[in-house]
Amino acid sequence: MRTLLICLFILLMQPPTIFADEQSTATGEEHPPITDNRSPITENGDTIIITAEEIRAMQAHKMADILNHVPGVNAGTSSVSIRGSVKVKVFVDGRPINDPTSSHGSIKWDLVSPDEVERIEILRGKGGLRYGQDASGGVILITTRKVQRLTGNVKAYGGNYGTGYGYANLQTSVGRWVFGVNGGFESTDGYKVNNDQERWQGGVRLGYNRDAKRSITFIGDYLDDERGLSGLPEHPTPFSRKSTDNTSLSLQANWSPVTSTTYYNGGNNYNTDVTRGIDQTLRVAEWGEDLVTSMATGDWGELSVGGAFRQGLASGSDFDDQQEETYSMFAAQTVSGLDDHISLTAGLRANINSAFDDAVN
Repeated sequence: MRTLLICLFILLMQPPTIFADEQSTATGEEHPPITDNRSPITENGDTIIITAEEIRAMQAHKMADILNHVPGVNAGTSSVSIRGSVKVKVFVDGRPINDPTSSHGSIKWDLVSPDEVERIEILRGKGGLRYGQDASGGVILITTRKVQRLTGNVKAYGGNYGTGYGYANLQTSVGRWVFGVNGGFESTDGYKVNNDQERWQGGVRLGYNRDAKRSITFIGDYLDDERGLSGLPEHPTPFSRKSTDNTSLSLQANWSPVTSTTYYNGGNNYNTDVTRGIDQTLRVAEWGEDLVTSMATGDWGELSVGGAFRQGLASGSDFDDQQEETYSMFAAQTVSGLDDHISLTAGLRANINSAFDDAVN
């Protein structure tokens, strides 16, 4: 496999004309109902773009409210699926927000507010070539608004069963520097026994914009969530509790034509149920580096090449400590101009994995 990667690297140095073409199942977790009342959204094959204007027109309170307007996409409070598959990767400004402690596709939607989103790009059933493993169902790329002046907003609402929600953010720019902070909370007593929840979130952003094509941005977020898992009506779990906390850090450098993203995702889960003798802990940390560049190839369209490294660490009360690494390289040639609504992409991706079989796609 290492020989194959060397050959792939040599190919990337040649002229570009050689290229052608979770839905969460955790017991007791509540999800909002999915309806068929979807807004018409312009589609281009398997790619869907949602603009800031369309998001404002939806008057959405949460990201799931936006995504449930898209045909083939179903989203819950901490999950998303595309055409029935939970193998979906979600990125906000280049950093992943998939929950590292989840094995069934959980997403940390609380790390992004609809009020801050400039654009959403949904790749249905594709994206594995560029974004790697666990993206066979698709990829969701979320871009937040650029800060050009002092802006901010505050949102709050309340309801029955002790339900309360609050969120605030403030962003400003001084010369070439950008600074932003945000924070929020959500709590409810729930409408049945052991259905309460309390969540706190805070984040910070610091950026430097050299010019329109060169910038460096650091983003840090922390999320703390505690809730009861009430179970199903026929199998109630009145003493089951779950506590989680997540830390997300990223440093992205856009220095045209190269983009570098360094990120860290860490999470801790603590599950208890005194009546069933459950006392479990899980700690997961993942960090990685993505390096990508693109270049125009004349009549051939655009060539994208890149490499990535990821390391994951896991420990818990029920298993021995585990560690795994993945090294990958990819090249993709996109041919456009065939038709107003048709483009052709072909490429190659090679992955070296320390914990399971290597792969070429």
